[in-house]
Amino acid sequence: MLTPYFSAQVLYKYGTIYRQIINVPKTNICELTKIIKTNTLWRGIYDAAQKVMPGVIHECPYNEYVAKDISLNDLPIVSHFPQGDYTVIAYVYDSSDSEYMVNVSLVLTVHSPIRDSFG
Repeated sequence: MLTPYFSAQVLYKYGTIYRQIINVPKTNICELTKIIKTNTLWRGIYDAAQKVMPGVIHECPYNEYVAKDISLNDLPIVSHFPQGDYTVIAYVYDSSDSEYMVNVSLVLTVHSPIRDSFG
């Protein structure tokens, strides 16, 4: 049985460079189900994750999760983000003190009615 942890960074493209706009420290994935109920941003991320990988975030215990045939087309991105280019870097760990098991990097272009930028 795993006690999975997760950390992530979201970077927003300013001109030709990316700057960090969100940093998620190493967090117990099992605890996310509690945070999702009270935090609008996490709720949006949860909804997007459920559409792409159903069941990836759930209450413990975690035994195994296999993701395959993932499509990012029409991914419901949280409406709080302005239009632009983003990089999302996420890590999954098998415990709080281990090296990462999975590293996922996504480069996304968000089309949004929000035309402002961060900063």
